[in-house]
Amino acid sequence: MRIIDFHTHPFITGEDNIKRFKEAEDNDCRIIWEDMDRAGIDVICGVFLPRTMKPGLEAMLVANSQALQFHKENPERYIPGIQINPNFIKESCEEVEKAHAEGVTLIGEINPVRMGYEKYSEKGCVEILEYAASLGMTVSCHSTTDGDMNALAEALPHMPIVNAHPNEYAALEAHIRRMKKYENVHLDLSGTGLFRWGLLRHLINEVGKDRIVFGTDYPVCNPAMYVSGVWYEKLTDDEYEAVFHKNAERLLGL
Repeated sequence: MRIIDFHTHPFITGEDNIKRFKEAEDNDCRIIWEDMDRAGIDVICGVFLPRTMKPGLEAMLVANSQALQFHKENPERYIPGIQINPNFIKESCEEVEKAHAEGVTLIGEINPVRMGYEKYSEKGCVEILEYAASLGMTVSCHSTTDGDMNALAEALPHMPIVNAHPNEYAALEAHIRRMKKYENVHLDLSGTGLFRWGLLRHLINEVGKDRIVFGTDYPVCNPAMYVSGVWYEKLTDDEYEAVFHKNAERLLGL
């Protein structure tokens, strides 16, 4: 079965690899495809995070340039996500327009902390994402506060929003409440949560199979653990297909 990892952070050099525990083989991006092949993952999506640069305009421009170049070098295996920054609204919209012209349909995973702004629901962020929504794009968002994520869903009812990380029990139930209230909200399985036995079955029972996407947060997390975690849940063939690739394909217009 095809597996699309909706949530990764590729890198060019070892300096920009955000994996916490680094070893000698992490010198450059060649390790990415070795890791994905070992995990059984066919395609990855997501933004670059130039960790050696301070958050700001240059970091956003460099991250997006790296993403587009990496896609050109790996067109069958990498779907680029681009960064935005509401401190630079004009420049962010220009980046969205440029990426869209090259066929990019994904913003993010965006994260206020990593890019130096406060929250998604601030005016500048909504303005940029409204423009991206008008182009038919999808946004992937790092989980922040319930209030912030609810406000973003309220402000952008026609834009597919994929919140990242189920997290622990209380946070998961907050995700579920949000997904029941806002039909445009989805959830990816990366980060904390999937190791809780039965979480995926519970999610599908509550919100259905069509708004959950597979993600790992590689290289922060071990991708094979997420693949195995999904397979070990007691799902139907249709549910496995939806989570592993069909929902991502629909969101990304593949």
